[in-house]
Amino acid sequence: MAQPLQLTVPSHLPFIGWQREFGFPPADVYAAHADPELVAQWLGASGTRTEISRYDFSTGGSFSYCQRAADGTASTFTGVFHTVHPQELIIPTVDSGDPGAATITFLRFAPLPDGGTLLTGHSVYSTQQLRDQAADTALAALVGSGLDRLEDLLASDSPGAWGLADRVDGWDEPAAWGRL
Repeated sequence: MAQPLQLTVPSHLPFIGWQREFGFPPADVYAAHADPELVAQWLGASGTRTEISRYDFSTGGSFSYCQRAADGTASTFTGVFHTVHPQELIIPTVDSGDPGAATITFLRFAPLPDGGTLLTGHSVYSTQQLRDQAADTALAALVGSGLDRLEDLLASDSPGAWGLADRVDGWDEPAAWGRL
């Protein structure tokens, strides 16, 4: 059973930490981060639509996507995947286009004894002010909403909702990691 988002916002440090348990194995939670078709279904707050124009999910790869709210407002994000270790770690930088506002996030996928996953995020901001702005803009609600959508996607019967490992030959072989 999934647990609610736990958020850590330490005073006087420019980072926000969070964690969330999922009732699905790390391979499935990771797959929903690796496949752009799946990412588009859960990334963002409830009521937003994510349109991905580029998603090279590999170490050194880049991405670009636009999120459209129900009222029509759009926000564009670009970034780089600095590190991709299948089913373990993703380190992207996300840039919203505001000068100096890029954020680097460390996402870790850890197996739980019951077969589920502990997903841990640690986002580092370039300034304390930017971190405070993120914390003040209901970050917990935005991240929590997206992760709730991720949980729903993993629980769905959609054939593409899980099992990226089954769709990529040699998933468990390091040589295959660059093909993702």
